[in-house]
Amino acid sequence: MFAHNQGQEAIPDESAGQAKRLRQFSIWFLITVFSVGVTTLFGYLATSILLLALISCIGLTLTVTTVVALRVLARGWMVAAATLLFVTVQMAVLAVVVAFPLMLPVSIAGVLMGIALILPYIGRRTLRSLMMIACAVGVLAAVLTRLPLIQNLFPAPPVWIADLLLVSILPLPVVLTALLLWQFSSRLMETLSQIRSANAALRQSQTELESRVVARTSDLRAALDEVAARPGGQRAAAHHHPRAQRPGAADQRGHPGDAADRCARHRAAATPSRSGVAGDRARACAHAGAGYHRRAGRR
Repeated sequence: MFAHNQGQEAIPDESAGQAKRLRQFSIWFLITVFSVGVTTLFGYLATSILLLALISCIGLTLTVTTVVALRVLARGWMVAAATLLFVTVQMAVLAVVVAFPLMLPVSIAGVLMGIALILPYIGRRTLRSLMMIACAVGVLAAVLTRLPLIQNLFPAPPVWIADLLLVSILPLPVVLTALLLWQFSSRLMETLSQIRSANAALRQSQTELESRVVARTSDLRAALDEVAARPGGQRAAAHHHPRAQRPGAADQRGHPGDAADRCARHRAAATPSRSGVAGDRARACAHAGAGYHRRAGRR
């Protein structure tokens, strides 16, 4: 009973905790991509470097998608929100590689962040499929960076711009992945704590139940001893015993003394002056008594 109630209370709490953690990550992710999008947009307006405009578009697109994911999460569709964020991150990884091949480390970090994102929210079978997709995206991103067509698709930015982008953007997916791992670890610790509390409560209930059984057994034994100590208690106990004989059972089965008395009376009655019926009755009683003694001797 207690374990059933514990499980019923833990399910809503666990779902609420997962939604809260996903909302927390989505907010931080929204702040990050919006900051990157706005910063690179201002950089493009200041330097007219096309690469900054492309990165700004990617950041603002991620911002809009994250807002949509938050709206989906507010409706209670947690799995759909996590899947939407995962798909958006994988598409952003490929877009970054196509726009700027030197950002391959950022793309690999984004792939890992996407896997860590869906890990607590997706079922085992679906998780395996999404992880295979993420691995394929990572391999495709690495292959695209080695293609001359991709390398020459957009003009290369100045070296200081490339280094600044790599140094400033690479830590972002790493920090967000660390946040996801910290959330996942906190969830495991909370689950372990709940299991330990439930086990402690079950052990306490078992101890209390055993104590009650011992106490009731002692009370019952004391009551039986008290009944046996009273005058006539043994006869009452024998009367209520399952093997107690019913009234008249001895007469039905016959007692040696009773059989002898009856037969003596029939013999006395079987005088010559009486009719032959009395003699027959006496002989029948004698045979019955002899049969009873033979059965008693066998027992």
